[in-house]
Amino acid sequence: IRKKKEGYFLQGMYFKKGLELIHDNFNYNWCFLLDADEFITPVKPFPDLLEAYEAYDAILLYWKNFGASGHIKAPSYDRPIFEIFNKECGYTAEDWNHRHISKMCFNMHKFKSNFVYGGHTALCNWVRTDFKTSRQDNPTFENIYIRHYMTRSWEEYKWKLEQRGYICPGHRKISDFFEMNKDMIYLKDE
Repeated sequence: IRKKKEGYFLQGMYFKKGLELIHDNFNYNWCFLLDADEFITPVKPFPDLLEAYEAYDAILLYWKNFGASGHIKAPSYDRPIFEIFNKECGYTAEDWNHRHISKMCFNMHKFKSNFVYGGHTALCNWVRTDFKTSRQDNPTFENIYIRHYMTRSWEEYKWKLEQRGYICPGHRKISDFFEMNKDMIYLKDE
């Protein structure tokens, strides 16, 4: 969420307000800040999995990105999404530079309103799903990860760019589509 004219992101502010609202009004153990194109993928049942992370304020979950899987136009959604979009794609250089390769899951019993919280980072006692605390290591998909659907077709990707514009760092560019969907490079001159 951002102010389009100024190119200023408001997402962090909304995340923090949302976390405060959830913390103050509900008795939840964990809060995942996810977009509509992100799906949590655990390797075992949540209660068993999350118990191992109770000592931490947050868990850093990495994106496992999926691209257009060869779709030029939006496909028919007659099957589960994980069957329609099954070609993994990597991170773009821009994603890596801006650390948009992961999302945080927050332990609501350890929430502190004076901490800085955001979808991709947090200044608190966080850990990766493999219990490391460094972003310098390669991403891990151990225990739990996020299936992230970067785009569902070439047509949709171009529409997203028109809607979002090009004014903010970290936002998508035409070249990013081909960086993620190398099998669709033949569309580059369209």
